Amino acid sequence: DKQRWSMNRYFICYQETDRSAEKLAKAIKKEFKDAEIDSIERLESLPPAENYIVGFRTESPIVPIHILNTLEHIENANVYLFSTNCMSIDSAMKEKLLRQIEPFMNESCRLMGLFMCYEAMPESIARQLEEAKLNDPDNPNIEMIEEKYNNALYHPNSDDLDALLRFIYN
Repeated sequence: DKQRWSMNRYFICYQETDRSAEKLAKAIKKEFKDAEIDSIERLESLPPAENYIVGFRTESPIVPIHILNTLEHIENANVYLFSTNCMSIDSAMKEKLLRQIEPFMNESCRLMGLFMCYEAMPESIARQLEEAKLNDPDNPNIEMIEEKYNNALYHPNSDDLDALLRFIYN
């Protein structure tokens, strides 16, 4: 027996393997108290909703296939996307992601946009940076990556959540 869902105003789903997306999704849930929330990996089917808020992680300008498969099954709704990334959240990256997403969107849906924010990099990156500094101290890329690492350390944060909520409300 499949679980019966009533129409939700908001359904929030996120990529379970991404702690940052999960953190943001749960914070959104606090704001939208009547919203339903679940990880994409645990869903057997999508519940009906007027608005879907979908969170995922990108390490490169490639949208995970299970996110695209999820988007393909959404019908007659507004779709808000948010993505976390530890390296790049510039407009070029955003455009590449949106170009991948658009063919998977049902014609009956309205893509409301894609919000992107930094996420903390794994500790393994810090160890690799330290090793790289020892082996190649004059490499200018190491400094750039270290700056990005330090910038992303405390993300997502309350400013990211506020910006994400403004994105959804507007």
